[in-house]
Amino acid sequence: MLDFLMSSATITYHFHFFCIILSTVDIPLAALGWNIFLIFLSLLFFPPWFISRRCRTEHDIPATGST
Repeated sequence: MLDFLMSSATITYHFHFFCIILSTVDIPLAALGWNIFLIFLSLLFFPPWFISRRCRTEHDIPATGST
């Protein structure tokens, strides 16, 4: 019984150690994934071709004010 408790305590200790390592590695990966997700959303809602086309048409339209 004592042997079983010692082995389960060792497994639990290793599991917690693994979780600590995983959490320290996972924080930069999660931040990187969140940044990629935000970039993807911004490109989805504001694609570069739409922005460049809108700027080009604004510059192509001549000013109608009297000079």
